[in-house]
Amino acid sequence: MAGFLDVLLRGLILALASVALGGGVWTRGVLRAEPGAKPDAAARRALRAVALAGALTALCQAAVMLVALVELGRLHAGWPLGLFVQTTFARASSARVALGVGLAVFALRVAAGPAGRAWWLGLAGTAVALVGSSAVLSHAVARVDDRAALLALDAVHQLSAAVWVGGLAHLVLYGWGGDREPGSDRGVLRRFSNLALLSVAVLTAAGVAMTFFYVGDVAAFAGTAYGVMVVSKAL
Repeated sequence: MAGFLDVLLRGLILALASVALGGGVWTRGVLRAEPGAKPDAAARRALRAVALAGALTALCQAAVMLVALVELGRLHAGWPLGLFVQTTFARASSARVALGVGLAVFALRVAAGPAGRAWWLGLAGTAVALVGSSAVLSHAVARVDDRAALLALDAVHQLSAAVWVGGLAHLVLYGWGGDREPGSDRGVLRRFSNLALLSVAVLTAAGVAMTFFYVGDVAAFAGTAYGVMVVSKAL
């Protein structure tokens, strides 16, 4: 049961973190919100969604830590807090909880606007760090060879996916809003389309590079679970 709950929470974290980062890029790059100016209704709605996604990411990441700790306590007849907090998993997870909370604070402040460039940079930095830090909890950390390259590739892979998928979520949110500027839809769609195309190109390039390291040869595409997963994702 703990393993199943862990998988669900991690999937939810990926989705929420994507909404957070994708929303930041959407607001700045697609809606063209500017530092020092009060965000319009569509930008405020997107920024509040970013804040909610950041807070929920922090909550879910804390829940993942709790699930792991409870499972360790079941195996060791007590919660080994001292050992747990020394692990890379606990440290990275704690940092991600802090990043999620920080992101929520930055997003709410920017939404209340006008906010200066420092607040916008804080928003961007925490969102990128929140998604990029997930690489520390990925397959790459367990590798002895090529760990640094795989960590970088995984971070780029997840960042580009978050911009694309999170942007799609905000595109839907934008479409639901009835307070859009007249005649703005065509420009918004064109800018998001260009952003999505670039994101998918980077996502694909990083995925191909990781496949080279993780799968290794053609037979492994059918002979290993990871290879089958890569084929499924490509299709």
